[in-house]
Amino acid sequence: MAGSGFSVYGRNRVEEDPSLIKDTIGMVYYFNISNYDKGNVSVNTVRHDYTGSKINPEEAQAYVNGMSNPIENRPEKSRVYVEGMGGVATEITFTQEFFDDLQKLIDTENTVSKKEFTTLAFTQVLMEIYFPDGQYDWRDLDATAAGPLIERMNTAPARLGMYTDYGKKVNISDYAYLYETYYDTALAYDGYINRSHGCYRMDITSHVQEMWNQYMDKGKQLDEVPLRKVYLGPDATDFFTTDFTELQGQPDENGGGSQAPIRFKIAYNLIK
Repeated sequence: MAGSGFSVYGRNRVEEDPSLIKDTIGMVYYFNISNYDKGNVSVNTVRHDYTGSKINPEEAQAYVNGMSNPIENRPEKSRVYVEGMGGVATEITFTQEFFDDLQKLIDTENTVSKKEFTTLAFTQVLMEIYFPDGQYDWRDLDATAAGPLIERMNTAPARLGMYTDYGKKVNISDYAYLYETYYDTALAYDGYINRSHGCYRMDITSHVQEMWNQYMDKGKQLDEVPLRKVYLGPDATDFFTTDFTELQGQPDENGGGSQAPIRFKIAYNLIK
């Protein structure tokens, strides 16, 4: 590496509408390393060694030789992994069964009430992802699991973000981290560890509504619903943490893997 540098940007906003940017001022700083020979310039590089790990990098990587060559058929895993410092993130795909279960809510009500509801409007959709040894009901926890569970939560990232494109850091609509940062406000998305229940909890109401609308608009053709794939990674303001977490995802094909799989709590209205 012959050189390095960084850019600094300053902005002010329109007083009448702070969502609009008025001016942007930038300053670029360059460091030509080749011009220094007294050891006052250093570059740090972080690499992840997955030798002997549960994850095979060749199977898990999203692209081969750049983003123009995506890998479509990566193997499914029963666990969710998130790692800082440019490490592992997890792709979560909403399957046909998820959409079929939502459709059943409409069909069942129409059968009972003889009405002609056609779609759903979601009031709230909560997504809960539990730590290993966690249970939906804390009263079901094995006493011997309490200590390891607490230790896992202590060493895990404090918050997880959710993205539709992790490589470009494109967030789902509920996780508007730029808005949250600019206006110093808390999002309903949450995404933090809920230590009382041993899980991460995310409010993804807007994303599920957009995904459902896309599914209906495309004639219920699942392949036409790109929003059904999301990526769970570190919080957008904390990408350089060295924290790592392993979470329960789905039961594996043998019925094991997760005793408390990813759970959704959904409140909805039926619409004609």
